[in-house]
Amino acid sequence: MERPEIAVENYKEVYNYYRQFEQPARVLKLVYAAFNGILHPRVNLADGAQDDLDLIKRETVPHFYIFNHLSRFDYFIFASTLHQIAPDDIGTIRTMGADFNFRWPQHRQLKEGRTLQMGAGPITDFTGGIPVFRSMEYPDVDLRPVQEELFNCIRDGLATGQKAAAAPEGKINYDNPATLLRFRSGVAEVIHRTTELLDREAGITPIGFCYKRDLAVRRNKGKNASVHIGRTLFVPPGMEVPTITERARTDLQHAVTTAHELY
Repeated sequence: MERPEIAVENYKEVYNYYRQFEQPARVLKLVYAAFNGILHPRVNLADGAQDDLDLIKRETVPHFYIFNHLSRFDYFIFASTLHQIAPDDIGTIRTMGADFNFRWPQHRQLKEGRTLQMGAGPITDFTGGIPVFRSMEYPDVDLRPVQEELFNCIRDGLATGQKAAAAPEGKINYDNPATLLRFRSGVAEVIHRTTELLDREAGITPIGFCYKRDLAVRRNKGKNASVHIGRTLFVPPGMEVPTITERARTDLQHAVTTAHELY
């Protein structure tokens, strides 16, 4: 299927494309192993967290990973972490990312007066990315139907055995990396729809990152990151979106706090 233009006006074609896109799992396993070899984050698991992951694998529980957002290298740290804790998931994960990452590089002006080069074009597809059209980029567009299509696209993937991952803060936390920014409800929406569709529970696993950032250095790659995997939140059918959001936010904040304590 031909890749459509990644544009908000095109959202139905965009998400139809990603519903059908298959990742090159064998290649990705090598790529993720390379990321881990370069970055090798120090991964710590909470007591019982590995048991949760083993249960998810054994029972094929629909599963969403969430992590905090410190820099544009978080996705590489997540890939390295996944190689350590759940290598079988590589090649099955849809990772939510801002839509500009799916176009060829462009320079973005930051509030500090710096510019940041963003975007990797179709290459992003092969790492399991799925574009998110955010209100901060499209303030004059009614994004509700777009978000509905996105949530249902990821839900359908979870229902057929795929996994998903996202940074629910929605943007990089420049000012206070130890405290989460506003926690978006998109993950909870997807999990709620998945539990209702399948009439079974789904899991949300929080992953906290901590590493030294120098935002003025473009080659900061998050080496020596401290990563903490928290206990999985198992969401039963019937749990409402606000409750899921608050519980997931609390769990992720705890994972972030612990990662900072271990750094």
